[in-house]
Amino acid sequence: MTSAPAIPLGKPVSVLIGNAFVNTLTLALFAALFAWIVGIGCGILSAVNKNRLADRLFMGVSLLGISLPVFMAAMRTPSRRIVL
Repeated sequence: MTSAPAIPLGKPVSVLIGNAFVNTLTLALFAALFAWIVGIGCGILSAVNKNRLADRLFMGVSLLGISLPVFMAAMRTPSRRIVL
């Protein structure tokens, strides 16, 4: 089955999606590898320096990294009043 051409580019949509998917997969894998390396390194440093400045700094940065995207997404969501 052939896919329809993308009007502005004149290429089949499946080719465009395939090229973007390869780039997206590569970026995701390298981002995960980077996060693992940095996370394990910071975890080891936090374990060695328990309750010291480095430990508290890494805990604070990780807390912001986990909570800030959710907070920002909630701030961008329009509020809806619930009428009972």
